[in-house]
Amino acid sequence: RHTGKAAGAGAAPRTPRRRADRAMDRAPKLRDHFKTPDARFQLQCSLQPVAGPVKYRPDQQTRLATVSRSQSKEGQRLFAYTAGDNVVVCSQDPQRSTALKSIPFSVSPTCLADSEDRRAEGAADIVVGTRKGELWLLRLEEHMASYTKSNATQFNKDGVHGGRCLAVAWVPTSGYQHFISAHADGCLYVFDVNKAGGLNTDPTAFVTPTTPTGTPKAESGSNLSSLGSGASAMSRASDPTQFTIKHTKSSKSQAITKWVVSSIEAAITDISFSPDGALLAVTARDGYLRIFDYATQSLRFACKSYYGAVLCCAWSPDSEYVAFGGEDDLVTLFGLRERAVVAWGEGHNSWVSCIAFDGDWTPPEEVAERPGIPRSASQRSLSNSDSNVAEAMRSAMVEAQKVFRVGSVGEDTQLILWEFYLLDPSAEDLADEAAAAMAELSTRDGEKPRDTIARNAAAAALAASKAVERRALPVPEVVPAPKKSDIPRVFPVMAHSLHSEPIAALAFQEGKIVTVDRVGVAKVWAPEVEQ
Repeated sequence: RHTGKAAGAGAAPRTPRRRADRAMDRAPKLRDHFKTPDARFQLQCSLQPVAGPVKYRPDQQTRLATVSRSQSKEGQRLFAYTAGDNVVVCSQDPQRSTALKSIPFSVSPTCLADSEDRRAEGAADIVVGTRKGELWLLRLEEHMASYTKSNATQFNKDGVHGGRCLAVAWVPTSGYQHFISAHADGCLYVFDVNKAGGLNTDPTAFVTPTTPTGTPKAESGSNLSSLGSGASAMSRASDPTQFTIKHTKSSKSQAITKWVVSSIEAAITDISFSPDGALLAVTARDGYLRIFDYATQSLRFACKSYYGAVLCCAWSPDSEYVAFGGEDDLVTLFGLRERAVVAWGEGHNSWVSCIAFDGDWTPPEEVAERPGIPRSASQRSLSNSDSNVAEAMRSAMVEAQKVFRVGSVGEDTQLILWEFYLLDPSAEDLADEAAAAMAELSTRDGEKPRDTIARNAAAAALAASKAVERRALPVPEVVPAPKKSDIPRVFPVMAHSLHSEPIAALAFQEGKIVTVDRVGVAKVWAPEVEQ
């Protein structure tokens, strides 16, 4: 308002604020606690590498591995992650502010994988991939005391196979004697730990079997290519059914098998074995989630993202669903029995960098006893006329339902928790009845249940009703990105900004949640104990 005073007449001059200051005002406030529908989580400890937060570089990435069977001297569980030029090992001790150990590497580590079974046998249990493509096998307990290259075993010296390593995993069906690495050339390489002193053969030392297990891929003339690390990978069409599996010519070679996964040599971004060890999920920058039968080396499904590259994936505890996310900012759930995308969630404001299922979580007693829309939720969010419809939906879903909690983190610094309510697709009559109830709710003046649990449960009904139509389709099957209007939408049950930097890694560990950002700051979130 005009005060009648002239500028400078007793009034202090107004100092213009810097753009950075205004941006800080708009930035979300970091939280030290958050609530879920069934618990309240408190920040237990915030940890950083021994030398402090690292300087982020685009050619580096942060990956996390939980170390469930190892404990620190204080009895706290351990976890390890890559940050800068180190593998950082931390404990969940609330009294600490720094990591227990930073294991240095001459070339930046980009990914790591942990094997509990090998640790129990006293064998090397951690495999680390690097920016150059080299792989290192080490025993965590030894390197917690002192680290030297003499007690670490090297594979793929000088990055002969594949270039930059982006993901690594142990092969469960091999008795954890094999591990598989994903590289920027769009290939997977399987290594045998018993051939550490074997030959480090060049990429031309692989031959295609006489009876190929997949659709043969035309050779492009170049065995190693950095194509696929950016938008160039999306500029050409990718045929997800084209892949080739080659075996080494020499029985002494470290790498025993080469999987040429992407037809356009798009970089592979993540790999994950199902909990039963039978299936392998692979994500790539060509925008596809691929699911392979590892034993038969055959492609089961290829699911297209809505937009851009797929960056991460995770399996449900029952090995029947895969959650994946990436540059479309969405969390998408693919069902193997349904052979389709069964739900999608929108909540992130930027790329999704990591997804994980909470295998220790169980739904609240109210939801467990009455799946679907709990009575209290229906009374809060539905009118009296809608209550009968909600009751019909509840009775249709009560006999065949699965409930999963999924966490996702992204470039927007947010942790988001989702709850997926899923019907068994074999319960056709129940699914149809629930879908009819959902349709009636959805068509009443465009209104839908406002309660998050109610909406997510209603979405499950619609997904199950569509699954029956896809049972007779052939395998392998390419699943295009469906219209969002045809797929149930799931709403977050919790979404908060927890770091000042983009969050790169997420893990659930014995009821606690571990998040790590791209500069190496790790936070452990623990549920508060009821007094």
